Amino acid sequence: MDKPPPSDALALIERKNEIQGEFWRLRPACPACERAMTVRDGPHGEFWGCPGYPKCKKTEALSLEFREKREEVRKLVGRKPPFF
Repeated sequence: MDKPPPSDALALIERKNEIQGEFWRLRPACPACERAMTVRDGPHGEFWGCPGYPKCKKTEALSLEFREKREEVRKLVGRKPPFF
C-alpha cells in the first residue's frame, strides 16, 4: 500500500483536527453537575453519560449532528475515533 503524498496527508490531518474540535463543541454539560458528559455504551446503544456516575446518573441521547461528525471521522481514519 502506497503512502499518500505529504500534501494529502497534511490535509487529512487538518480535517481530522477540525472535526475533533467540533466534537468538543457538541459535547453537552451534565444538567445536574455541569461536568462534560462522555459517550457511554449500554445494552440499548450509545448515549451521553455523566462522568460523575454513580453519584450522578444523568444521561442524554447522542445528537444526530454528533453521530454524523463521528461517522465522518471514521471514514477519514478508517476506525472509531480514539478520543471517544
